[in-house]
Amino acid sequence: MKKTKNRGQRAHIIGIVFGLATLIIIIVSLFLIVRQSIQFSHRTHPIFRWRFDLGDKYSESLPESEGERTVHGYYRNISISNVAGKIRIDGWDEDYYLIKFRKMGPTPRSIRELELTIETRGENLIIKRNAPTGNQGIVSFEIFIPERVGHIKAESVSGSIELFGIHPGVCQELRTVSGRIFTDLSSDLTVESTSGSITFLFQGRMLTAQTVSGSIGGTISNIEPGASMELGSVSGSIKIRADERFSAEVSLRSVSGRISCDFPMTVQREERGRLEGKIGEGLGSLKVKTTSGAIQIGKN
Repeated sequence: MKKTKNRGQRAHIIGIVFGLATLIIIIVSLFLIVRQSIQFSHRTHPIFRWRFDLGDKYSESLPESEGERTVHGYYRNISISNVAGKIRIDGWDEDYYLIKFRKMGPTPRSIRELELTIETRGENLIIKRNAPTGNQGIVSFEIFIPERVGHIKAESVSGSIELFGIHPGVCQELRTVSGRIFTDLSSDLTVESTSGSITFLFQGRMLTAQTVSGSIGGTISNIEPGASMELGSVSGSIKIRADERFSAEVSLRSVSGRISCDFPMTVQREERGRLEGKIGEGLGSLKVKTTSGAIQIGKN
């Protein structure tokens, strides 16, 4: 009876061990199946396969379409509106406008649905990206403009905005939600970015530069008497350089960050996180404010 009882106990233990082993195998198998399914979805489903990133490493394998259009005539004001994709504007010496574009998307259909509108109204040249709601395609622009242009307005939701070789005296309005903004020369300038750095060279009367998350770096040169300049960032440093003749009433404020100024200044107020005074004769007005970041005013 005792041997029978021991055999029964051993059989019971063996059964428990086999049961646990079977349960572990089932759990591991389910884990591997789920993992493979997720990886497969990332490779095949458009939501996962389409990486909404404008970097070349993701765009090289995507379907794309390129083209260009030329516009002749006199158009002093240029307006470009985009949703996703880079906007680059170059000044050149030709007497017409050249618009190059590159359309990309997760599927050929998404590219076909992307439409560009190029229209003229009086002295205005208007360029737009049109697509159905939910279209995941992107359009990158490179636009060449002649010297006659006096005002540029460029807007994008996701993508950088860059201007090179712009002729003197061109006023600019540049806005993007996510992306870098760069202009190598501007007259009156309004520039805004929610997430991205801002870099500029300013020669004008009115300057406004704002970013929520990103640094601001700019050069102020040959400003007009009475010029008004306001710069602000929530999270990011602000560094401005100016020539020796720079003259302005200055107000610099940083909640958490160092403030420095290389110009001789008649100090009117100085305390933690705040510096106010006059540089030169104070012919202009410069206000700089950041919540978290340093402020530096330097000489060219």
